[in-house]
Amino acid sequence: MAHLDWSQCPVLESVPGKVSGAWVFRGTRVPVSAILRNLTMPLDELLEDYPSVTREQIEAVLDFLARSADPVFLGDPAPAVRILLDENMPHRLRALLSGHDVRTTAYQGWAGLTNGILLKVADEAGFQAMITADQGIRYQQKRTNYRLALIVLSTNKEALILANIDAIQEALRAAGVGALVFVDLGA
Repeated sequence: MAHLDWSQCPVLESVPGKVSGAWVFRGTRVPVSAILRNLTMPLDELLEDYPSVTREQIEAVLDFLARSADPVFLGDPAPAVRILLDENMPHRLRALLSGHDVRTTAYQGWAGLTNGILLKVADEAGFQAMITADQGIRYQQKRTNYRLALIVLSTNKEALILANIDAIQEALRAAGVGALVFVDLGA
């Protein structure tokens, strides 16, 4: 993954002697890493736990992360892909896949479906790719009749997904119709 240039995020600052020069939210002593490590918490709880950080600052950091991972922002235009996130994936991955039409199985009303039925309805609904961390799905399903590309991540741990968003984006760019792509996130 390319190194993020936090200096390009206007709500952050790094001041020598302040929290050892770590990137913190401007005007606070709260490191951006503290928020990123806790992204599974609801935003209101994060704001309660870190009262000196504003909702706008957190949203600006998430937007910065999303833009940094977006192929258009990186100067490598790619068409938008209609993506389904399996229910074992963190919903915040949606924000990191900006520029695409990303839906969750829960949003579609498909939570709890078996793998075979889920792949069938997603394919019929016109999804072009599905991202999952279900390791067995690639062996369980006969996929010869599906146009849906299947991106299988080695883990659903949010921190590893955030750290490897470039690899996920590349898998989406490289996946052809009906492809099966395994992405090792180092888990």
